[in-house]
This record gives sequence, C-alpha cells and structure tokens, in this order.
Amino acid sequence: MKDVLILVLLFVLYSCEKTNGEVIEYDINGKVISKSFIKDKNNFDSIYFFKDGLIFRKVIFNEYNKNYIIKNYDKDQHLISEGPAIDSIKIGIWHFYNIKNEIVKKVEFKKICSSEYPNQEYTYQENRKINISKSSFYQYSLKEIFHDSRKYYNININYVPLLKNKSSTVLFFSTEIDKDFCNVDSIRKDTVPSSGSPFNFLFNVAFKTKGNKNVRGYISEYYYEDTSNKKFVEIQERRVFFDIPIVSK
Repeated sequence: MKDVLILVLLFVLYSCEKTNGEVIEYDINGKVISKSFIKDKNNFDSIYFFKDGLIFRKVIFNEYNKNYIIKNYDKDQHLISEGPAIDSIKIGIWHFYNIKNEIVKKVEFKKICSSEYPNQEYTYQENRKINISKSSFYQYSLKEIFHDSRKYYNININYVPLLKNKSSTVLFFSTEIDKDFCNVDSIRKDTVPSSGSPFNFLFNVAFKTKGNKNVRGYISEYYYEDTSNKKFVEIQERRVFFDIPIVSK
C-alpha cells in the first residue's frame, strides 16, 4: 500500500503537464516497476505494479484516488486475492483464490477506529460450501414486535466461533456507538449472554425517535490460557464487530 501512496505523489508531479495517458516508473536498472494510467488531471484510472517483468498487483481506482480495488497475483500470474480499500485500509469483503480461480476464503475487513480489522472469515471446501470448522462469522435476523403499545425491534444473532468448543462468548451492544467504533470501550453498553451451539444471542431494542438508526456492538469470544505462573491465568479475547441498520418508523 505504500507503493500506492508514493505513486499518488508522482501523479501530482506528472498531472501538471499531462491530463491523460500513461506514466511509467523505472528502477535504477531501467526495469519497469509500475505503470499508471491517468484518467484526467485529478484522477487515476489504475496502477499496475511489476516485479521481474510480471504484474504482481493492480490497483483500480473508483473515486478521487481514495476508493479502489486491489488485485494481487502470484509469479504465474494467477489472481490470488482481490478486494476494496479506502485510504490504504482494506474494507469490505476480500476474496482469496487457488490456482484454479476457485474461491477458498472470504474475509470481511472493517475500519475500527481508523485501523484495518479482519472481522469475519468464511473458508470454503471444494464443493463451494462453507467449511464451518475453519470459519468464524455471524448472521442476524430482525423483526418488529409490540409490547404495551410500544414498538421494539427483536434482533437474533447466530455466531459461529473461531475456537468452536474451546471458548465462551458474550455480546455487547448500544445505539450510541459511533460508526467507526472509536468510543466502543468508553460508553455504557448492554450485555447479552450466549446460548446454544452455535452461539445464539437474542435481544430487543427500542428508539425514542423515528429515522435511520444503527445498533452496533461486538461479540466477545474469550478463553483462558494457562501460563508458566500457575497462580495466574491469562484471558485471550477476540472481537467480532457488528453494525445493524434499522429504519425506525
């Protein structure tokens, strides 16, 4: 990703003289290390990165040089991974392939307080079915319910844990968590214990006003790890963040 930022600077230098076309960058030995395809004086179209004469990465821009799709290739020019990024941070669903161009894994990346975070992972078998034993993700359902003349939103989350039977889980949520989760550890949150296998979380939320709302939080998966000091047990935690949009009517 540093290569992208360096070439953005190069683009600024070239754009003063060239409104569209191709910019080629060479190393000290005269080998091509990148080709930048310029859309106009303010925007890239794409950048190809080379190693030993072969493409190992393509960056395809969408908007104002900030949003782009990255495609990575192996030495035999097989596509091995691709996915979106914003401001040098992977975000959204990334796909990973084998040499047969079959999807072997999907990873959801989220932006958590300005940092890149691998949130959910789906591993696939040869029959394209999800391999539950090597995956970790959640699914949710949402429905409206009424109680004492008040409307509630019933949220049901099923979670497939990373460590399967070796961990415990608890869910934390709030309607006050910001969209980047920067305040997630500083505000009061409600907790929901898990039940069943895979883990299940069931809870209700209500809103005082109408409009577009979000219920945000995370599933805390934790386990106890023995240490060399038998009087001390260390707790390891993994968080899976969720952001559920609700239109309150």
